[in-house]
Amino acid sequence: MSGELMNVAFKEWSIICDALGFGKQSLILRKGGIHEGKKGFRFEHEKFALFPTRFHEQEERVRIDSKESVIPKTEYEIGEIVPIQYWAKIDLIWHLSEWKSIKALHKYHIWDEKIILDRYNWGKEKDELPSISVALIRVFRFKDILKIPYEKKHGGCRSWVNFPVFTEEQEIGSVPVLNELEFFELKEQIVNILDQHNEL
Repeated sequence: MSGELMNVAFKEWSIICDALGFGKQSLILRKGGIHEGKKGFRFEHEKFALFPTRFHEQEERVRIDSKESVIPKTEYEIGEIVPIQYWAKIDLIWHLSEWKSIKALHKYHIWDEKIILDRYNWGKEKDELPSISVALIRVFRFKDILKIPYEKKHGGCRSWVNFPVFTEEQEIGSVPVLNELEFFELKEQIVNILDQHNEL
């Protein structure tokens, strides 16, 4: 682990945070929200906590039985506790412009194809070419669930939120969701797929 302390969290649907936390996927595919600025979304942090959001339609946008994860239908209220169970470290990043490459990653995440296609085609400028950012991440489980009071600044269509600094002890005490061999094999598969589609 690097010496840089972690003080930021990445907002993601709670159902995706569960998938990442249980090792069902190790990819994040993102285009950006309306508050991301002119440059759009960027994976600008090497490591970050995972902030579970309650977007009420998320169960309809993934390829798993909704019974596997019960999602409250309303967003957090001010002062309500947000359970932070996982953090992640980026291993590799791609900016994919070919839909065939993105589609080839279908088995490595649980999003429905339509939501990924929507993200791929979405752009702030009319002449912006379709693309999507993809990160391969190594996910870790905190020894103890961190309980963060929800604040107004945590809301809105933004990907990153600032948090109090997580301690080195909290990071060291974390457990990787996938062991070294499992993660290496997964990484090799994904790299080979994108290499075949000339996206490296």
